[in-house]
Amino acid sequence: MNFALTLPLICIFAADILFFTTIKNNKLDFKGKNQYRFVTPAVIIVYIISIFVEKNFTFENILIIIGLVIFALLGDQGGVCKKGIITGSWFTPWNKIDKIYVEIQGEKCILSYSNKNINKRLIFKKEEEKELKKYIEKIKRDNNIKK
Repeated sequence: MNFALTLPLICIFAADILFFTTIKNNKLDFKGKNQYRFVTPAVIIVYIISIFVEKNFTFENILIIIGLVIFALLGDQGGVCKKGIITGSWFTPWNKIDKIYVEIQGEKCILSYSNKNINKRLIFKKEEEKELKKYIEKIKRDNNIKK
C-alpha cells in the first residue's frame, strides 16, 4: 500500500469516527441544515467520477471512496442540542458562542451564531421558529450569551 494514499485514508476514517461519536454523543433537539450542505457531497461526487473516468480501481481508491461516502453522509448533520451546536458535524459548545439569534428569511428560519473565529448559519423549517426561539432564549440565559 502506497504511503501517499495511506495517510489520506487514515485521516478520512479518523474524521468519520470523530463525526460519528460527535453525533452519537449529542442528541439533536432541533435538526437543521448546514448552509453549505452541498459542497462536501459535490466534491466527493467529482472525486468518484474522476476515479471511474481514469479507470483507477485500486484497493486504496475503493477504501478512500468508502470513507468519503461515509464522510458525506455524516458531514451533513446539523442542529441544536443541549451541549452546543452541530454544523456539518462540527461541534461548537455553548461556552464558545458569543452571539446567537433566530430570524425568518422567506420560507426559512435561520439560526445565526458567531464568536471571534466563526460566523455560521443553520437553516430550519419556518414552523419551528417559535419553539427554536424559546429554546435559544433559555440557552442564552443559562450560558450567559449576550445577543
